[in-house]
Amino acid sequence: MASQIANNWKELMHYGIPQVDADTFKICLMEPGFAFSRSAHEVYADISAFELPTLGGYTAGGQALTPVPPTITNDAVLAAGIASWNNAVWTATATLQACGAIIFDDTVAAPDVDPIAGFIDFGGTITVYTGGAFTVSNITLAYR
Repeated sequence: MASQIANNWKELMHYGIPQVDADTFKICLMEPGFAFSRSAHEVYADISAFELPTLGGYTAGGQALTPVPPTITNDAVLAAGIASWNNAVWTATATLQACGAIIFDDTVAAPDVDPIAGFIDFGGTITVYTGGAFTVSNITLAYR
């Protein structure tokens, strides 16, 4: 699974607006066919129409990521800071399908409400049937 950082998030980081060590981050699943735009998708409101609806064991608005704060490491090979969270899991009560997941900061209210930190591309549509666990594992964002 490849992840991308939103351009707006990089700008906000330069201003010190998000407090990665204290803010609440959420992850939400995106409908099949969703295409992430690093430049056009800046805040949760920009993508909410493409999020899975509340149905089948998924609740729109996202799931809070843990731990708070995320684990932060320095990767000398990638020349990047890495933020990592625990797996996110939804138990399907009906068929769930998603092509990726958005990570956003649910704490920031200004200048941008709920800015998108990044997107995890599943590389295609993942389908989980009733009773299965829809799991997004190895949730990381690399900051370069």
